[in-house]
Amino acid sequence: MQLRYSFRLYPNGPQRAALARAFGCVRVVYNDALRARETARAAGEVFPKTGDLSKLLITEAKKTEERAWLAEVSAVVLQQSLRDLDAAYRKGKRPRMGAPRLKSRKDYRQAARDKAAKFSRRFVRIGRFEPTSQVCSVCGVKDGPKPLHVRIWECEGCGAVLDRDVNAAVDVAKAAGLAVSACRAQVRPGPIPAQRVEAGTPRDGQPTVVGIPGT
Repeated sequence: MQLRYSFRLYPNGPQRAALARAFGCVRVVYNDALRARETARAAGEVFPKTGDLSKLLITEAKKTEERAWLAEVSAVVLQQSLRDLDAAYRKGKRPRMGAPRLKSRKDYRQAARDKAAKFSRRFVRIGRFEPTSQVCSVCGVKDGPKPLHVRIWECEGCGAVLDRDVNAAVDVAKAAGLAVSACRAQVRPGPIPAQRVEAGTPRDGQPTVVGIPGT
């Protein structure tokens, strides 16, 4: 039996940029390799092997002006994309799997929609410019953008101390009209304590008698 451990990462600004660059390069190499194989198949030519594709689409491509930016990321992830394509071709022989397809930047959205449909959940997409990290989820005051290293901040309007991720999750929930949970935090609106002048039962009316008359 094989065990797998899942860990959640919280990359900072430069790390996010590096990951996005790596993912983009992986997607390009994967798509280039898929096109090369499908073109050869359509032309009745010899199916390109992984080693040949690695030399052509990674090693040689780095020397060209069009693909020189491939050298900015680790060659390990680029090689892994070719192995992933090999695995996709092997799985394509199974029933109901189908041949591999080109990867796009919108794949994660479609995967989210499919997963939501599978578990009878509703998928809602909010605007990309929604200021979730700028608006206080308690009072709604917008106090402007913040550097990525600021993880906890105090609202200038109400003084609430807010976690950046949890606050953004609450704002996303409000924008989507749903209650979602992020970072294992409760984001549904909780009970709000009543003001002192509002608490209690008014005592200026007639008293209520409880019991059976005449006893």
